[in-house]
Amino acid sequence: MDSFSRAVIVCDRAGNVEYSNQAAQQKLNPGLLDISIGHAGTANGVRFQRAVRALRTTAAQSQRLKLQTADRVCVFRVDFLDDQQRWLRLVSCDGGANASQALALAAEQYQFTPAEMDIARHLLHGRSSAEIAALRCSSRETVRSQIKSLLQKTGVHRQAALIALLGGY
Repeated sequence: MDSFSRAVIVCDRAGNVEYSNQAAQQKLNPGLLDISIGHAGTANGVRFQRAVRALRTTAAQSQRLKLQTADRVCVFRVDFLDDQQRWLRLVSCDGGANASQALALAAEQYQFTPAEMDIARHLLHGRSSAEIAALRCSSRETVRSQIKSLLQKTGVHRQAALIALLGGY
């Protein structure tokens, strides 16, 4: 995750930080990362707990979280990393690479083929497998097979999780 161009933080549901990449460490106050993002009684902790509650009640929709540090406000997209809802991932929404650079970074990280990268690009634009098949002049089963390959390479189990993962690059 250190190759992400955006700040990435992995924490448990209580807000205890388990991992933060270099971009997160540069962007946020080290004290916020060392203790807990969801520290009870703080404005950040209240916002974090609201985001976690909203995630639990909506169908795997990522939430926005605004963290205030001493000198800046950082906005993160928050989603669960696992189906058991134990681990959360925060990915900065402000700054970072543009969409094509981000997808190229993901393709390099997960070793996508050119066809898989094209499929991923279409998925990020919200296209269905039938629409992708029509655009690529291929069968729907071929597209589904390539989506399965993307799922295997990234280690996620659902197409929505794949889109969320790729959108975080």
